[in-house]
Amino acid sequence: MNKEELSELILSNPNEAWRKVQTGEIDISHVNFNALRARAKNQFHMTDQQIEAVESTYWGSYLVERNISEMVSSMEKALGNTDIVDDMLGRLTFGDKISLMNDRYNKGGQLKPFISMAWKVNQLRNDMAHGRFGNLKYNGIDLSDRKGQFKFLIDLVTAFMESANNIKTQNKK
Repeated sequence: MNKEELSELILSNPNEAWRKVQTGEIDISHVNFNALRARAKNQFHMTDQQIEAVESTYWGSYLVERNISEMVSSMEKALGNTDIVDDMLGRLTFGDKISLMNDRYNKGGQLKPFISMAWKVNQLRNDMAHGRFGNLKYNGIDLSDRKGQFKFLIDLVTAFMESANNIKTQNKK
């Protein structure tokens, strides 16, 4: 079964497609496509550029949220709060995690670059989740454009580095 036939089967009878994959009637090891991406693209009539912008936004938000979780977890564990921290983090929304970072750990403003960037990423993430693909721009550059993606990456890394340097400087005092 080729990619097009498999796509048609998934759209017409998804449970049958799954049954055939499970029983070995369909071998998907040679199929090289992202089924969820293809489904979203077809269902919502997304362009390749919109898909590119969504993927950039996803990975940016993933990086920021993982960094927040890791920072909060390590800081709380250093304070002896080991038994609930990971469970607590798993229950918070992305915006709640940013607020927690700001309210609990940014008293001297040392995390301002990171917090500011995290809020920008949160807005991009919300635009992505609500299908506002035309809003997936960073510094006015569409995130489907390689320059927009590169600027997004540079500013993410810069925000992480500036905040880390601010913390080191504060700890030396």
